[in-house]
Amino acid sequence: SFLDFKKQKPDANVKIAAQEENADYSGVIVRKGDPELVAAINQALADITADGTYQKIADTYFGQDVSK
Repeated sequence: SFLDFKKQKPDANVKIAAQEENADYSGVIVRKGDPELVAAINQALADITADGTYQKIADTYFGQDVSK
């Protein structure tokens, strides 16, 4: 990703030629009809957000908050 590249090479002479307004969305693909799996994923995300793990991961790999 661009954020990871900029973290690894902050002085690189690159520019963004185009941006997609909704490019910051991501998701997890799960099969239909598995609400227990969806609930487990949502709970895991809530847990790591609440205890700060999500932010530590974002800081380590992207150098900024990528949750917004």
